[in-house]
Amino acid sequence: MTPSQPDDAGSPSPGQPPKPGQSAMPPAVVYALDCLERGTPVQVRRHMVALGYSPEEAAAAVRAALAQQEAETQSAWSPDDSGARRCMSLGFLLVVCGILAGAARVFLQQSLPATVPVTLNAFAWGCVIVGLGVFLLGVVKFRFPRR
Repeated sequence: MTPSQPDDAGSPSPGQPPKPGQSAMPPAVVYALDCLERGTPVQVRRHMVALGYSPEEAAAAVRAALAQQEAETQSAWSPDDSGARRCMSLGFLLVVCGILAGAARVFLQQSLPATVPVTLNAFAWGCVIVGLGVFLLGVVKFRFPRR
């Protein structure tokens, strides 16, 4: 009988060796790692004992799963950095908007009324300066996060 969906790319298939660089984890540790996403270590240990694992085996599996969780590196796109990423994105867009407004002023200067190029010039410089400030605020948030 074949499974209806392929296995997860990160988990080894039954009967197949693990991929190079991937350590073989016992099924109890894999199960405990999955259960730890939804519960506390004590709840997971109790649940595994209720499923038929010995108390020592369940405790060892939970400890190994906790060690595996701590060993995993944090994502580069963590929610803690979302404010800094927003600042940097908004700053970049403001700088691009300022550059486009400056280019429009240069190329359309002859065909615009007299006051429009001055307004476009002020808008362009304002966008560039504010955009750089907001972008640098995002960089500062990345470098010195509040913990």
